[in-house]
Amino acid sequence: MVKWTTEVVNSRIKFDTPIYEVVEALSKTRKIIWTYVKTYSLIHSSITKEDILSWSEVYHTTFDKLINEFSEQYYKITRQKISLQQELIDETSFPVIPIVDHIAVLPLVGLIDEIKGDSIIEVVPKRCAEKHIRHLVIDLSGVNYVDTYVAHKFFDLINILQLLGIHAIMSGVSPDMAQTAVNVGISFNKIETFGHLKQALSSLGVKKKEEE
Repeated sequence: MVKWTTEVVNSRIKFDTPIYEVVEALSKTRKIIWTYVKTYSLIHSSITKEDILSWSEVYHTTFDKLINEFSEQYYKITRQKISLQQELIDETSFPVIPIVDHIAVLPLVGLIDEIKGDSIIEVVPKRCAEKHIRHLVIDLSGVNYVDTYVAHKFFDLINILQLLGIHAIMSGVSPDMAQTAVNVGISFNKIETFGHLKQALSSLGVKKKEEE
């Protein structure tokens, strides 16, 4: 039973078959087989009611276990697949890009909503630690809008990085973003901010050869 469900689950997930379609197919199979058993019983007088009841108990209990086993494995493998997909999304959404030794840039693009804000806290510190980053530039040049919730998430991120011994600064804070922040009472006073990524990197000693 376990072997069968494992093979079927993997093949159905591979072709993205919805679980309800598989359960429906199992129900049809159950009905077809049991119809055959009933028909067979009717034409053989030696088969007693006790036999049929005994067979019914064994058959339907086994089929219930089969469906439960399939559903459980389908759920587990689907969750693993979703988890891997989420990791890939996080990798592309929050790429920690090393520039020179121990210095990296986190370019953020588009709308940063609450879900992304929460993911940043979970993903970025781990990536920085894995890549042995000591200085991180959080570049907001491609961000459309920052609300109070997301701003606080940035502050949380910087505090977490600081606890890990990582110095974080911000670049790409546009005039519109700065004005919005002031209007809603967001203060960036405790964070080093720069208008452009180039300025932020220069403050860390990263310059083009012709500028050296």
